[in-house]
Amino acid sequence: MKDIRKVLIALDRSEMDEVLLRYGLFLAEVLEAESVDLLHVVQEEIHELDVLEELDASFESDEEFRSEIMHKAYERKPDTRLNLSAHLFRGNPFNEILKFTKMNDIDLVIVGKKDERQGAGIVAHRLSRKAPCSVIFIPPRPELQMDAILMPTDFSDYSAMAFREAMFFRKKFPEIRLVALHVYHVPIGYYSTGKSYEEFAGIMKQNAEREFEKFVKNNKLEKLKLEPVIVLGEEHNPAEKIHEQAIRENCDLILIGARGHSMVSSIVLGSTTEKLLRITKKIPVFVMKRKGETLKLLDILMNI
Repeated sequence: MKDIRKVLIALDRSEMDEVLLRYGLFLAEVLEAESVDLLHVVQEEIHELDVLEELDASFESDEEFRSEIMHKAYERKPDTRLNLSAHLFRGNPFNEILKFTKMNDIDLVIVGKKDERQGAGIVAHRLSRKAPCSVIFIPPRPELQMDAILMPTDFSDYSAMAFREAMFFRKKFPEIRLVALHVYHVPIGYYSTGKSYEEFAGIMKQNAEREFEKFVKNNKLEKLKLEPVIVLGEEHNPAEKIHEQAIRENCDLILIGARGHSMVSSIVLGSTTEKLLRITKKIPVFVMKRKGETLKLLDILMNI
């Protein structure tokens, strides 16, 4: 079964819309999605942002907005096979996006990841935590290419879920490099074994290499032709290592599975993923979620 059928691109009438339309439609076709909804929410009850009133007044009607967005979308993908729709709502952007995602059974939300000084990031950050489906965060100038993808793994089912999504990238780009990164660490009490830090690090690396082989075999990932990279990092700070490796490998995308040990904890991203979203400025970050888990608790989350 395909994971991504329905895609939502969240627009905000800024310069990022051009990027989101271009990259979002490109990605939707790579993932063999069926439909793309283009959504803009005119934010109300925010008096200090006069620009919002300007934007709202610039449309004679909702239909005028939809026509404009559809025209821009088809300009960028005139031969697209995707079923495109445009929507304009008024209200709280986070709530409206979340509501639309739930009601329309969206599989992937695409949002812009601006510099926080540009007044962005609040909606995107909240979506990263509470969206009931996968989310991809697009920086201002992403490349429309897929030469290499970095896929961090802790050998969990959530990692396997994300890795299976890479099948679509391999199908579209046969020569793509799929770099599987595992960051291991030396536990604090290593000295009680009588071994040096370096000796214990060597043992941990060997264990990780065995775990990787088992992970690939158990999840039938051999066809992906993964490039394993196993590096030593700090126990509580692997995000920096992930970011550094993505830069070193010239990766065009970071694909990571959001995980948790229970239905509730799986909705709130782990500290590694949240830190990665904060420090990664130039590479799109694709956060894969198990949609069935989060959707059941959406109504609870709306009240947190």
